[in-house]
Amino acid sequence: MYPFPILNGWTGSNTSTTLVNILRGAKDLPEIIDAFQRRAQSCSFPHTPEEITKKEIQRFLDDAETNADRHPDMLALIFVTLATGLQMGEWDRAGGSWVKGSMAEVRKRADVYRECNDSSLQLVADRV
Repeated sequence: MYPFPILNGWTGSNTSTTLVNILRGAKDLPEIIDAFQRRAQSCSFPHTPEEITKKEIQRFLDDAETNADRHPDMLALIFVTLATGLQMGEWDRAGGSWVKGSMAEVRKRADVYRECNDSSLQLVADRV
């Protein structure tokens, strides 16, 4: 039915509110963004300037509810950045070594962020 897979209940008028609440629940957001810039920026988003990520995310979060409604594409970018940064930063969070099972746990959380990305993209598609 939709071009992007979405989690049950993340549709309709409460979609952006649900997504903003999930974003606000990411207490380690600055650390994930740092991990993204350190580990993933050059290979995942090589055409994005290094410093725009933190500035744009902070500006978005300053009025998250309004911005989520007006700019769901930016919301999608934030969530895909979180999903990528979370996975790419696991090595650093584990003290520079691979801990058995840690990536499986991180991937579960990253999958939620990826689903949030998909729901944000659905908001974009609904406007077209």
